[in-house]
Amino acid sequence: MELVEDSRPPREAEDTGEGLGFVEGLRRAYSLDLRALAAMRVAVGLVLLADLGLRSRDLVAHYTEAGWWPRGLSVWSVYDLAGSPAAVAALFGLAALCALAQVVGFQTRIATALSFLLVVSLQHRNPFVIQAGDIFLRVILFWAIFLPWGERWSWDARGKPAPAAPRVFGAATVAYVVQFQLVYVYGGLLKSGDSWLSGDAVYYALHAEHVALPFAHVLARLPLGVLRAANYAVLVFEVLGPLLLVSPWRRRTCRLAAMAGLLLLQLGFGTSFGVGLFPWISTAVMLGLYPGRDEAAVSTPPLPRFPRASSGVLLGLLGLVFLLNLSTAFRFVPFPKPLSRVILFTGLSQKWEMFAPNPPNASKWHAVVAYDAEGHGWDLLRGAPADLWTEPADFGALHHSYRERKLYEQLSELTAPITLRESFARWACDQREGTTRVELVEMTRPTSPPGEPGQRPITGLRRFGRDCLAGTFEVMLRRLEPGG
Repeated sequence: MELVEDSRPPREAEDTGEGLGFVEGLRRAYSLDLRALAAMRVAVGLVLLADLGLRSRDLVAHYTEAGWWPRGLSVWSVYDLAGSPAAVAALFGLAALCALAQVVGFQTRIATALSFLLVVSLQHRNPFVIQAGDIFLRVILFWAIFLPWGERWSWDARGKPAPAAPRVFGAATVAYVVQFQLVYVYGGLLKSGDSWLSGDAVYYALHAEHVALPFAHVLARLPLGVLRAANYAVLVFEVLGPLLLVSPWRRRTCRLAAMAGLLLLQLGFGTSFGVGLFPWISTAVMLGLYPGRDEAAVSTPPLPRFPRASSGVLLGLLGLVFLLNLSTAFRFVPFPKPLSRVILFTGLSQKWEMFAPNPPNASKWHAVVAYDAEGHGWDLLRGAPADLWTEPADFGALHHSYRERKLYEQLSELTAPITLRESFARWACDQREGTTRVELVEMTRPTSPPGEPGQRPITGLRRFGRDCLAGTFEVMLRRLEPGG
C-alpha cells in the first residue's frame, strides 16, 4: 500500500483547512479512517443477520413456490433456482455465513461480494416487500466491495502490522461518501409536495396510524408551530446536512455535527414510524464517516485488480448514479434508457422517496376477504369475520411485519402490476378451506387538516377480486358503501 504523506501542517490547520490547497483539502474530505470502516463493516454485517432473521418469518409466503410471487420474473436472482422452503432456507443460511464472515473480517472482500450478490438476489426475487432501507443496504454493499474495511479489527489483519497511514483515499471512498450524501440530499429534494411546502407534512405523518408508532401519538400532541418548525428543519437538514460531511472548513467539527444531526433524525424516524431497519441501516452505514484525529497521513488502497481501470469504472458508475438521482428530482434531466439496464443489473437502481413527495394524509387498513359458498366473509388478515368498517384498535397488530404492510400498500397502488395482483389473489384463494371468492378491500380514514376538529368519515374501496372456482380475476375499483 503506497503511503502519501504531506508536510504535516499544525493540527489546527488540519481541522480548519488553512494552509491546504483545494485538491488536498478535497482529498482529505473524502478520505476515511480505517477503524471507522472496520466499525461499519461489523455493524453492516450485524444488520444483514438481523434482516435475514426478520425475513425468515415470511420465508414461505415471500420467497418460495408456495408463496404469492412466482419464480423466474426477476432481473436476475440466485433465489430463482430455489423453489422449496428447504432450498430457500439453505440460501438464507449461506447469506448468514457470508454476513458472519464479514463481521469477523474473514476473507473480507469475498464475503462482502457474496453478501452483495445474495442481498441483490433476495431483493430481486421479491421486489414488492422492499423499502428505502433495503436499497440503502444494497448500494452500500456494492461500494464496500472496493473499500479496505477489512484492514483493521479483522481476521484478515491478524498478525499484520497496523497500516502506516490511518486514513485511506480512493475512488471507492469517494463513491461511498457521495452515495451516502445522495440518499439524504435527494430524499430532501423529493419532498416537494404541498404538505412539505406548507409545513404540515410532519403533522400528517404523525397522524397516519398505519405507519405511526406509539411515540408518534405523543409527538402529535405538540403545538402546531413546533410541528411546522420540525417540518422545515427536516427539509433543510436533509439537503444541507450531508454537505457538512465534506466541509473544507473545520472538517472534523462539521462532520461530527452532521453525523449527530443525522443520528437524531434517524432516532426520530425509528421511534415514530414503522420503517423497519432503515434507521439501523443508516446508522451502521454512517459509522464509516467517523473522522479520526490524525489526518496528516493518507494512503491510497489498492483495488482488487487493474487499479486504474477499476477506479475508472467505479467513478463512471458513480456518475451514472448521480445522473439517475438528478433525473428523479428534476424531470427535465433525462436518464438514457440504455443505461438503465446497467444500473438495474449492477443493483445500483435507487430512488429516495421517503415520505415523498408527500406523507400519507390518511390512515389506511386492508382486508383480504375470503367468501364461502353462502356469502359469509372472513378477513384473512384479522383472522375473524369480516368487519370492514371497524377501525383496527392496533394498526401494528394487523400485519406481523412491516414487509407485509408494504405488500398491501403495493397491491393498492394503481400502478401495481396485474401479474402481482393475479398471483396474490390466486394464493389468497388457497389460504382458507371452502373459499369461493376473495377480494382485497382498502379502507381509508382521511386525516383532518390542522386546526379542524373531529374525524372525517371512513371510505372503502374494493381493489380487485378473484372467483376461486371459475379462476377469473377482476380489477374492481368500486366504492364500498357502509354496511356493504
